[in-house]
Amino acid sequence: MKKESFWTKNFTLLFFSNAFLFMVYNMQVPVLPLYGAKIGLNNSQIGVFVGMLMFAGITVRLFANQLIYIFSKRKLLFLGISLYLIATVGYPLLATFSLLLLLRIVNGIGHGLATTYFATMAADELPPKSLGTGMGYFGVGETVTASLAPVLALSLVQQVSYNSFFVACAVILVLAIALLLLTNKKEQSERFSKKERFSFKKMFIPVF
Repeated sequence: MKKESFWTKNFTLLFFSNAFLFMVYNMQVPVLPLYGAKIGLNNSQIGVFVGMLMFAGITVRLFANQLIYIFSKRKLLFLGISLYLIATVGYPLLATFSLLLLLRIVNGIGHGLATTYFATMAADELPPKSLGTGMGYFGVGETVTASLAPVLALSLVQQVSYNSFFVACAVILVLAIALLLLTNKKEQSERFSKKERFSFKKMFIPVF
């Protein structure tokens, strides 16, 4: 009996959309500290600015399980990428430390939502027997961008401008959103379909 491929339309679109998101993340990692120094931030401010993404991302993940009792994973994923896009567009426009820090928090919330629900939506598309293999392949896109993105980002900054870098990041995020919109909507399981009161116990139940 021929084994059915897990490379369905939805899984493939999620694979490339996730890869685009991580492309932007890995592009921003080496460039944002340089951008901070360029606009006059000191070393301490740059450290806080860069580190705030992970702090906000980890914080929002504490609520990830509770959110899917209220919203669909697809909507939360769309929100996450959209917040990422808003922050990316805002970086070159708002050049004061306090506003950049606020954008970084927005970016971190988007990062936390997107990375959480990309994984859970991809897992939902996989048959149980192919879950491990499928998620292994799903992570390949992230790995590939980790090697390519910094080279592309630094080349844009050094040979063109910071503005071109931010435009490139925004375009890639728009592509990620477009691919997500092309996925077929799936009914959310009964476990996540009912609006329930906030519960600290549910916060720490895995989302898949």
